[in-house]
Amino acid sequence: MNPAHLPEYLQPLMKGVADDLTLRQREELAAAIYEFRDVFSSGPTDIGKTGLVKHTIDTGDQRPVLWAHGWHLLFSPVWPVYSIDSCLEFPEAACIGKGSR
Repeated sequence: MNPAHLPEYLQPLMKGVADDLTLRQREELAAAIYEFRDVFSSGPTDIGKTGLVKHTIDTGDQRPVLWAHGWHLLFSPVWPVYSIDSCLEFPEAACIGKGSR
């Protein structure tokens, strides 16, 4: 397949190809890309969501760590300081940090 005949959304895949490929190799690559075109996104509306795969993180026999005030703590310039008492009072919360990062 002539690389120039690829649909527009597949054209960028050919731009990064090594210069030392022969014309035949470029045509074979273009044919393979075209054959598997259904695995490439053609725009922002064809991605969607799926329920076919569920992401999990194996924590072994440990409970997942939960943050006391939400994920924004990860981006806070100063980590909160928790005392042992507050950790015992809220065992579901992770007691992190010892002051400033």
